[in-house]
Amino acid sequence: HHKGIWWGLDPNTTNINVRLIASDWSAIDTRLSIERLDTPAIKPRSTPEEVEAKLKQAAIWAESWATASLQWIRGFQDIPANTVALKQYNDKGAITVQTYIYGMFELEEDEALIYETEVPEEYRYWAIQLNDDLFRSIDWVNRQSSLNDFSARIDSDGKFRAVISARDPGVPNWLDNAGYRSGAMFGRWYKCSSTPHPKITKVKVADIRQYLPSDTPVVSLAEREAAIRRRRKEYQLRRRW
Repeated sequence: HHKGIWWGLDPNTTNINVRLIASDWSAIDTRLSIERLDTPAIKPRSTPEEVEAKLKQAAIWAESWATASLQWIRGFQDIPANTVALKQYNDKGAITVQTYIYGMFELEEDEALIYETEVPEEYRYWAIQLNDDLFRSIDWVNRQSSLNDFSARIDSDGKFRAVISARDPGVPNWLDNAGYRSGAMFGRWYKCSSTPHPKITKVKVADIRQYLPSDTPVVSLAEREAAIRRRRKEYQLRRRW
């Protein structure tokens, strides 16, 4: 009998997926170790047949995930461009206490989207990110293509407003689409007291300030450079297996 956290595993289980969530990228990662107690400590050498089977499984894994991404993006295309919808994916094994925000963006170089939403009074985590039209994350290491409850700036009226554009609009909550004219907006409300529905407004880049609170700070080129360098450094310091 084990007194701590315990999960019963099906006899056919072959792997366990662990997802670590950290709003603050500078946080120290959790350290994990998995040890089987029902097998000898010394692992036997793999046979040629076992190696062959694992290589075949790797190809199947890559194909299945690529197919899944395309299926997801097709679902996003069911709603009008430059709008978002809310959905739970409990029937697909997703986290039951998480609501997803999804939609497609379509922008020219001189256009931008104002992404505006209320923020839940209570939450464990929330975020918004940009993907390309194949559902691949837009370079989130070298570009500010995602924001979360820690990195985002909340306006004085309590709302979160972000600007999606290829050109730097000089605001804190810039979501850089890296020049992609179309792609996906994908967000999460995780363990939130409410699930607000974000509003999307298309504007000209030159007119962005007209749609933002007057006290929205101006981010200089030097400040943006520093923020991106800090973002890249924090990524590099995270544990990667």
